[in-house]
Amino acid sequence: MSLTTKPIKIAIIYGGRSSEHSVSCISAGAIMSHLDPEKYELYPIGITQQGTWTVGESDPEKLRSTNGAMPTVTLTKEVSLAAGGSSGLRTVRSM
Repeated sequence: MSLTTKPIKIAIIYGGRSSEHSVSCISAGAIMSHLDPEKYELYPIGITQQGTWTVGESDPEKLRSTNGAMPTVTLTKEVSLAAGGSSGLRTVRSM
């Protein structure tokens, strides 16, 4: 990537209220581990099983199934999408 090219910003949204919550977490981790950080600036957004949007896990290793335990989204900082899209995510409440 050249010095003048900025990384492409990508939001990885995963989790949610579905019975496939953990599968979504695992898929997000796999996607994040395969994206080149020189080309992409990642913004992980997790959705808890209760439906709350939160700052997501940035370490793909923590979104894997380990010893039979499936990953889930844990509420850290609740977020909402900013209107207009120019400023990305906006924290609306810290937990």
